[in-house]
Amino acid sequence: MKLIKEERFDLRLKGKEFNWNFEVEKEGIYGIEILASCKSWWQNFLKSFFKDDELSVKIDGISFPKKSVAWSGNNLKGLKKTNIFVIHLSSEIHNLNFLADQSPFLELIRIYQIKESEISFLPRDNYPIQDGNRRQWLTIVLVNLPIKALKIEASAEEGKEFSIFKRDDSDLKLIIDGEIQKNEEPKSHKNWYWCGRVLKGKEKVFERELNLKPEIHYIELWADRSPKIKEIKIILKKIPTVDSPEWTGNFYDDPEEIILARLIFGEARGASRDAKIGVGWVVKNRVLKWKKSYHEVILQPYQFSCFNQKDPNFPYLINPLLEAKAWYECYEIAQKIIKGEIENPVDDATHYHDISSHPSWADEMEFVCQIDNLKFYK
Repeated sequence: MKLIKEERFDLRLKGKEFNWNFEVEKEGIYGIEILASCKSWWQNFLKSFFKDDELSVKIDGISFPKKSVAWSGNNLKGLKKTNIFVIHLSSEIHNLNFLADQSPFLELIRIYQIKESEISFLPRDNYPIQDGNRRQWLTIVLVNLPIKALKIEASAEEGKEFSIFKRDDSDLKLIIDGEIQKNEEPKSHKNWYWCGRVLKGKEKVFERELNLKPEIHYIELWADRSPKIKEIKIILKKIPTVDSPEWTGNFYDDPEEIILARLIFGEARGASRDAKIGVGWVVKNRVLKWKKSYHEVILQPYQFSCFNQKDPNFPYLINPLLEAKAWYECYEIAQKIIKGEIENPVDDATHYHDISSHPSWADEMEFVCQIDNLKFYK
C-alpha cells in the first residue's frame, strides 16, 4: 500500500459532527485508516454522568454498524482502536462524516492507494497493542469488494504468576462478518483463536480461503492484554476495473459500476446515449422497487439476454474492450446512474424491448415511452 495522504488531528470532538474531505486523483482501490480512542463513563465521571464516549463515521454517506465499526468508550476504556476501510473510490473529492457523543479523541487519518491484490497491514501508531482487557483493537472493513483469502500470524503469552495472583493471559479473538472463529485446541478459551495459556508465546497461523462476494465485510480483531501480531494479509479476488474489465468467471466479482456498465454495454452499446441511459435506469428502477442489489437484479435468470452464454453479445460482455469507445461511455453512464447524477428519461419503467419484436408481457404492462428502437414499460 502506498501512503498518499496523512493528517494528524489530536482532536477532542466534544459531542459534535466533524467532516473531513480528501481527494483522489485516480480511480481505484484505497485504504482509509482512522485511529481514535474513547473513554468510559467512569473515566468521564467528572465531566458527564454515566455517559461513555462514542464515535462513528460515514464514508460518502455509507453507514456502518456500530457494533463492528464504531469506537465505544464502554469497550475501549480510553484505549486506541484502528479502523481501516478498503474501498473503491472514483477520482473526485470524498467525505468522512464523524458523529461524536461526549468527547472521543480523533488522533489521525491516513489514505493509502492499493494497487496489489494482496493487502498487508499493521497499524503504525497502534502497535504494539496497548495492554488492556478484552476490547476491540482493529477492524478491517472491505466495502463491496470480493475477498479470496485471509492469513493472520500471531502469538500470545501465558499470564505471569504473582504470589497467589495470576495475571491474565494474552489472547486474540478473530471475528469475520459477525462469526467468531473458534479455537478447537484443548484447554483453550474457545472464543479466542490465539490463547496465551495454550500457546505460551508460540506463533499460530489462521489461513483460510474465504471466497466472499463483493459485499461489505468486517474482519475484527479483539485483544486481551498484549498479543503480538506478525502478519495480517488479505488477498482480494481480481477486481475488474474500467480499464481492465475482463470477466473473472464470476460476475459477482464486479463492482456495482462494472456490472451495470456490462449490462448497458451488452444490451445497448450500438444505441444512442439516451437509449443507453434508459436501459440503465430500468435496472435502477428494479433495484429501488424490489430492494435488491444491482447484481441480484442483473443476474436474475431469464431477464437480460446478453448474460446468456449462447447469446451473440456475450463475447463482448466478458471483454468490453473489443469496443472500447462504447464501453467507456457505458461505464460513465453507469457511474452517474448509481450516484443519481443523470436524469431518469423512462419514469418508473422496469421493462423494455426492441421494436423488432413484441413479447407477450408487454400487453400486460403500461407503455411509458419509446427511445430510438426501444419501448419502455412499467
